[in-house]
Amino acid sequence: TLTITSNDPAGPCGAVSDQVLITINQPATVNAGIDQTICGTSVAALTGLQGGSTTSVTWSGGTGTFNPNATTLNAVYTPSAAEVTAGSVSLTLTSNDPAGPCPVVTDQVLITISQPATINAGIDQAICGSSTVTLSGTQGGSTSSVTWSGGTGTFNPNATTLNAVYTPSAAEVTAGSVTLTITSNDPAGPCGAVSDQVLITINQPATVNAGIDQTICGATPVTLSGTQGGSTTSVNWSGGTGTFSPNASSLNAIYSPSVADVTAGSVILTLTSDDPFGPCVVATDQILITINSLPIILSQDTVIICSGSNLIYPIVTDVASNISWFGTNNPNVTGETLTVQNTNFIGDNLVNATSNIEYVIYNIDLTSLINGCQSVNQMLIAQVNPLPIVDSIGDLFYCDGVVTSPVILGSNLLNTNFLWTNSNTAIGLGASGIGDIPAFTPNNNSIADITANITVVPENSGCQGNSFGFNITIGPIPNVNISPAGPYCVSSPSENMVADVANGLWSGPGIVNQVTGEFDPSSANIGINVITYTLNGFCGGGSSIDILVYPNPEASFTADNFSASVLDPVFHFENTSINSTSYIWNFGNGTSSTLENPTQTYPEVIGYYLVELIATNNSGCTDTVSNFVYVEEETIFYVPNSFTPDGNEVNNVFQPVFSEGYDPDYYSLRVFNRWGEVVFETTEVLEGWDGTYKGYMSQDGTYVWSISFKAATTDLVYRYEGHVTLIR
Repeated sequence: TLTITSNDPAGPCGAVSDQVLITINQPATVNAGIDQTICGTSVAALTGLQGGSTTSVTWSGGTGTFNPNATTLNAVYTPSAAEVTAGSVSLTLTSNDPAGPCPVVTDQVLITISQPATINAGIDQAICGSSTVTLSGTQGGSTSSVTWSGGTGTFNPNATTLNAVYTPSAAEVTAGSVTLTITSNDPAGPCGAVSDQVLITINQPATVNAGIDQTICGATPVTLSGTQGGSTTSVNWSGGTGTFSPNASSLNAIYSPSVADVTAGSVILTLTSDDPFGPCVVATDQILITINSLPIILSQDTVIICSGSNLIYPIVTDVASNISWFGTNNPNVTGETLTVQNTNFIGDNLVNATSNIEYVIYNIDLTSLINGCQSVNQMLIAQVNPLPIVDSIGDLFYCDGVVTSPVILGSNLLNTNFLWTNSNTAIGLGASGIGDIPAFTPNNNSIADITANITVVPENSGCQGNSFGFNITIGPIPNVNISPAGPYCVSSPSENMVADVANGLWSGPGIVNQVTGEFDPSSANIGINVITYTLNGFCGGGSSIDILVYPNPEASFTADNFSASVLDPVFHFENTSINSTSYIWNFGNGTSSTLENPTQTYPEVIGYYLVELIATNNSGCTDTVSNFVYVEEETIFYVPNSFTPDGNEVNNVFQPVFSEGYDPDYYSLRVFNRWGEVVFETTEVLEGWDGTYKGYMSQDGTYVWSISFKAATTDLVYRYEGHVTLIR
């Protein structure tokens, strides 16, 4: 407060004073803090201060962001990209407008933004095995230099080259990967050094080895010895035109060279791996197979000779060679050399003992004197043709003037040709010919036989067999007369035919001996039989006669009974003969009859009598039949039908009574009650039943009896049954 006082004027007025109040307001104060320098994308921690009448502040001036807000003294400021690019930003701290005369106050802070160091090691890479990798690092910002690190391999040209070429170490190849780090320098200012990493994956390379080169002889199969490694999982052989066994994907396949390979003299085979996963490529390796030629035989491989001829075979080879050979055994051929021979000529004399073409195989081994290659089991096939043999032909006889049939010539071999010659053309056949001997008209005007010798020479497949000879005889024609014979009955005895010329053969129905002409009527036909006589060795066809054979009757008879009792021995015979007209009966007792159906009474004498019937037909032929009749004994016995065992000595025993015609040693009597029990039995003819059973008298009633006995003069056994009544 200020007081103003006047002077004390003269006068009465005294001095006066007055006061004034001066109010003094505090000014607002703010401080934005000291200027800062930050790195790139870093944030600035603001340190604003306020004082005086300042109650609030506001940050402004930047395009970045304040955290938590722009009214916080110590806000964290994040520069915008534009500010980072600009390199700085000025921020203003403004107070609020205080009450009173004091104005708003501001203060500024300069934030300098340094560029950060940036670096990039590049994308991860994969390489194959010990291959190198070209790094693709990049730098920026305040980075002025870099350094690669992290591996045990080498950087080329050095580790400070962004795009250095890195060669992995053996350990890294084994490990399968390496991580490389690229680090920037430490730039001036607040920005620090930065780093980045790249992963190098190292895949195992595929490896194959086709093996060492080989040399073989000819088409000899070669066993390959391929190997594989690394990332190889399968292989394939290629390059030749031969075959791989079991297949081309087998490391140790057996390669069989083709004809083209052998001709070329060599073949290169390539072993190729599969295409492994990743950057590693297919691996290949090659093997050279040198193929030395085998010595070969220039001589033909098949020779055809005739059985019994020498094999003429010089062994000619394409190059100078050592030669050895031997023949294989053919059991149908003789003359083979079966032991090893060291000559250049085969001259065996081979004989084929069969009628088939036979083969002898010669094995020939050659060893080249040029390259040592050996050809084994080269074959010469010697075809040994059999000699044709003329089928045997007996001497032939023809009659004068009778045209012959062709003589068909045969051989042990098919398709055999024949050359024949005739020693005597007077027989009517030409002097020679080829093939079968044709039909011809024989000629013989003499009274004796004339003969020609025929010689046949066979030829087959160029081989001529031994000649074969036979005779052809032509005979004159004589006349023959046969004596008449017959007629005969079928049952007539055999008789020999008679002709006026000897040495002929007889034929026809009933002839049972061709030489003697024996005629058996029982073997002939009923009726007319034509009998022919043919001269042996003579011509004319012989002569013939007709012989008549009559049939026999068929004698047969039957009787009313073929046995009769000695008490009445009468038999009535019935004639059942066929094809008969008259009869003679012989009855076996000294009597006979010519009746057709006689009756005969025999004497009362037990025994068998043979009855014979002879039947005759109109041709005088007879037939006889016989049979026995029997006059048998008559057995006489009596069996009572009741008895009375009452002790009065009359009819007390049941007993059959025999008079004659039985054998007392073969006799049986049995008595049965109503229940089928045997109450009495005996084998004594004179023993009878007294009516008791087991010592007790049987009940009255009817009982069954059974008697068996044998006839006195025969083995016939008779059995009879009946009833008897027991009465008291």
